[in-house]
Amino acid sequence: MQDSILDELWQNWIFRISLSSNELFHSNFLQTALGDFTCEIEGDKSSVTSWKRVCDFARWADLDPAWVDRIKNKFKNHQVFLRREWQNLDLAVVVHVTGNKKKPKEIVLFGVELKIKSYPTREQLQRYIKVLESHNGNEFSEPKLVLLSLLAPLDTFSTLANLKIMNFEQLANGMRELIPSSGTLAAAIKEYVRCCESLHRLSLFWVQQLSPEISLDEIVSKHPSYRRMHPIWSKLCAAYLCELVKKEIRDFPVPDNIQLEPVPGFSNGKWNADFLWSKRTTNVATDAGTPTPKDIIVKVGVQIEGDTLRFMLNALNITHRGTSARRIVEQVLLEQALSNGLYQRLHTLYMLHHAESAAVVDRNVSDFWDTHSEVLMLEGGKPILSVPKDRKGFRLTGYDNSSNFGHADYRLKLKPGANLSQISKIIAKALMGDFNENGHQAFQRILNDTSIFTSGG
Repeated sequence: MQDSILDELWQNWIFRISLSSNELFHSNFLQTALGDFTCEIEGDKSSVTSWKRVCDFARWADLDPAWVDRIKNKFKNHQVFLRREWQNLDLAVVVHVTGNKKKPKEIVLFGVELKIKSYPTREQLQRYIKVLESHNGNEFSEPKLVLLSLLAPLDTFSTLANLKIMNFEQLANGMRELIPSSGTLAAAIKEYVRCCESLHRLSLFWVQQLSPEISLDEIVSKHPSYRRMHPIWSKLCAAYLCELVKKEIRDFPVPDNIQLEPVPGFSNGKWNADFLWSKRTTNVATDAGTPTPKDIIVKVGVQIEGDTLRFMLNALNITHRGTSARRIVEQVLLEQALSNGLYQRLHTLYMLHHAESAAVVDRNVSDFWDTHSEVLMLEGGKPILSVPKDRKGFRLTGYDNSSNFGHADYRLKLKPGANLSQISKIIAKALMGDFNENGHQAFQRILNDTSIFTSGG
């Protein structure tokens, strides 16, 4: 079934064009199809539309009809526009209520956030809803956000009252209504409708393939035959793992000043997901010694990429006497194992790795890792620890993302047959502190005291 849907998409010229820009293509196409592109006052990112088209789209998105009537009655005497890339939202429906033509006062009625190759997160949606509400102030206090997502969100976002989730089947059904009255655009809209229908069927098929029992091998084997579709399937799998981990730790007592950030993604041709504890703090030192505010952002936790599991630490906005950010983070991570028990279990592996080949693995070490033998690749009673490929004196795997962002980790290899349920459980145990000598306290200590990153490690 997957191959037949992919064949449909590949034979659709609209789909092929969309691959160059994904969300931007769809927002451009929707603005063109829904807007009056013959209007002389159309701008680069703003297009005049009609109240009929606005109400039609609201109906397609299943927005409350009573709410739609209220906005129409309140603003019907004002011209309505479609804006692209408004405050980072893909589309926004706005009216101009006061001011002059050069700088009118805009009221946003609803925004549309498109997700094609990325996965919607609660934090991002909350931020957009807040932006909409704060922009309008008291003039219109009930703007809505429509999430148009290819990947069916595994989180229902039920607590986000002003959010409405829309799928590509709804969009296809709505856009079909425009074909008879769209003139020269009719053929393109017809092809776009077919594209949306195929995308929706593919999304449904992929969601049905997911379960806690799906293994790493199966995730790879189900990669679509068209390489440019890999990120969509991979991010869906990563998002599913994020939901499993959140369920595993939902009863864990997280301190008020610490937050967990589960982020699904795709990089280096592989699926990945970050599960990171974080807290923002302020440091006033700069290289020149001038006391200006500067945030140091520290994150510690677990990252999965492909078949590797990384027990990691990273920090942003750190520099010290020309030492690379990666070097600083690596030194801090190694020292924290000794001083605060951070990832002490992994540090023991590190010490064994650098010991003589004849070194005997302590029975306690072997017993601990045996409990994870179904998930991790073991050799001689202990997991295989990756070593840096770019030696240059580095002792741990890691990287620099910039001159002041460093990452270091203890990197283990997952078994190909390990399933998402097993992986979610080992990640949850790590996040709750099972791999630390001092439990979750070891995470809290490094997040609450960032001075170690500015004192040369």
